Amino acid sequence: MLDVRSSMLNRQTSNLELLTSNAMEDYQQKLKDLLLMTARQNSSDLHLSIGRRPTLRIDGVLIPLQKEPVLTPEAVENLVSALLTDVQKETFAANKELDFSYAFEDKARFRV
Repeated sequence: MLDVRSSMLNRQTSNLELLTSNAMEDYQQKLKDLLLMTARQNSSDLHLSIGRRPTLRIDGVLIPLQKEPVLTPEAVENLVSALLTDVQKETFAANKELDFSYAFEDKARFRV
């Protein structure tokens, strides 16, 4: 009986890891979509703030993306995490700030 429970726990853990992996892929795709929209709209900034919709700055005007949901703390954390390397994540955790640039598919370069 113990082996069955252990096996079931291992399967549940594997399923959780798969869900986490799939969720991160979803956030990576969402970030890619947002950055592509930012580049296509000639936006100077993409703002990701908890409690607000993703927002573009176009010609100095902030334009919330009405078709996008309001961002939760989890969504912002995962979207940002999709950008960072492990070293950058450690630096951000230690310093509570991080300044870097992100090249997006040879289409645009973003300051973060």
